[in-house]
Amino acid sequence: MDKTYFLEQKTICPRLSVPITEEEFSALAGARRVLPESLEFEQRYELLVGNFISMELAFTELCLRSAVERSYAYPDLAKVIQEANRHIVNILTAARSYIDQVKQDFKFLPLDPEFLVSANLLFNKEYDGSLFYRFMEALRNYTQHRAFPATNFSDSSLDHESSGWAEKLTIQAVKEQLFLDKKFKRKFLEDLPEKIDLRHASREYVRGLGNVHIALRALVQQKVIEARELVDKTIKIYRDAGASSNTALCARKFGDEPQDVPVMNDWDDVRAKLAAKNGRSIDLWPRRRGGEPSGADLQELRARAKHTVAQAARIVDLPLEQWEKYEAGLRIPASVHVYYLLQTNQHPTHDVICRPNSPDK
Repeated sequence: MDKTYFLEQKTICPRLSVPITEEEFSALAGARRVLPESLEFEQRYELLVGNFISMELAFTELCLRSAVERSYAYPDLAKVIQEANRHIVNILTAARSYIDQVKQDFKFLPLDPEFLVSANLLFNKEYDGSLFYRFMEALRNYTQHRAFPATNFSDSSLDHESSGWAEKLTIQAVKEQLFLDKKFKRKFLEDLPEKIDLRHASREYVRGLGNVHIALRALVQQKVIEARELVDKTIKIYRDAGASSNTALCARKFGDEPQDVPVMNDWDDVRAKLAAKNGRSIDLWPRRRGGEPSGADLQELRARAKHTVAQAARIVDLPLEQWEKYEAGLRIPASVHVYYLLQTNQHPTHDVICRPNSPDK
């Protein structure tokens, strides 16, 4: 039996049939593979984003209650740790799911290098470039096999900023406790502060995963655009041929091995909206201005000075937690940056000169 190809609605009522070529049928079948894969790709990242937003909302509420209610009863304090752990574990689980599943995507696309190879390279780049990304990867294994991540929190006093209450409470993992586990990956993690801010570490981790997602999206974007354009064009051809609707429209192959390929675009609008909504990685820090150092720049300066995080904070008279925020991505004031450069003899044009006290007159 000869193979024939048509555009036709898969309905019981009378329907229009529009002949197409075998090549057109194959192209529509290929588009049908690309678009659902792209939707799942975006939904995986959206799951991570949703868990991150839930964490931020929960932590902000904990900070607000800490500022307003000021309860120090043990059951209330234990509830804070329990709630924090629930959200941190959700972040770690969603991240692992994203990393594992995204590596299985787009295997059928003729990319050079293959999608899997590119994904591994991008994940490795984020891992190598961020202390907190490495920490969160190690923390996930620790949480899965050993214990909950958050064991401590600090409640700081309100500062002069009107919105300072939003980060008043710091949920922490304790480095000493983590390192008691012989299986905890310590390599490259010695520079971690003694008490690790899990909220800020999660922000750095999710930002890194967002960087990977956006880069991977760019690799397949042209194929996705072409697939959507082909579907839209095919629907228009069918409607222009006289069809009153395109409900249940399929590209149909008749013959020994009949096959139907759905030709629809409304469900793909979900993918397009997710891609537009998540068009850039999540970054809650204020954007740096031109010439301002990044967190990675500060880590490099500190490494050259052979300082721990605590030593770097101490030399510029800052709390440890504040220096951690600068390395995590918060814009550092120019005065603090210059002060550190001077204190470590790394300023490009100036040195610190210690002058003797003037004699009494």
